[in-house]
Amino acid sequence: MIAEQAGAVAAAERAVQGNESDPELQVALGIAYFDAGRLDAAAAAFRRALALDESMAAAHNGIGRVCYHTGPAEASVAAYSRAIALDPHYIDPVYGLGILYSAQLGDYANAVAVFERGLANNPGNAFLTASLGSTYARMGRFDEALAMLQAAEGLDPSLAFTQSRLSIVLLHLKRYEEAILACRREIELEDSNSPHRVLGYIHTALGNYAEAIGELERAVALAP
Repeated sequence: MIAEQAGAVAAAERAVQGNESDPELQVALGIAYFDAGRLDAAAAAFRRALALDESMAAAHNGIGRVCYHTGPAEASVAAYSRAIALDPHYIDPVYGLGILYSAQLGDYANAVAVFERGLANNPGNAFLTASLGSTYARMGRFDEALAMLQAAEGLDPSLAFTQSRLSIVLLHLKRYEEAILACRREIELEDSNSPHRVLGYIHTALGNYAEAIGELERAVALAP
């Protein structure tokens, strides 16, 4: 992964050379830097893009992503909000702003409002529907969370994100067999550490300790 990120950065830097006035290439460079964890360099590239074209929603979204990690939160809110204002159909800043409110600031009312506005502008979007369901779960409103996540599953059964959040809600509701099935569906779609970690918790709750250890070891192997 590190080698891939370094390769992406090098390719983006080569693309910019001689084309420094192209804001789209500056955004692509910023994304490559961000993915490689070079947040200061990413922010600089996004700002260069905005100096060339202030109306680039992707550059504002990039600043929002950087500030999510570096702070201040207010700068992230402003950048994401600007990106959404420029392009209400742009899903990334809607998710970024919603998760900033819910996961980092604990401002669930604003998180719900962001996702609801996002869905008003992008009706039937499975990812935003699942994100709203995930927010309800963070609030402890598990029945509403389950309803939204099941709706998201109906909109797009191939979205691993939905299965990930669905398994956690079902775990909280102690509907263990259904939670296991959601984890298995997620693994079929996208094998990552998350479903194995949740399966470890489920099997621990069921007293199946050997299975729990196996799943948690698999989670660690996938994301050491």
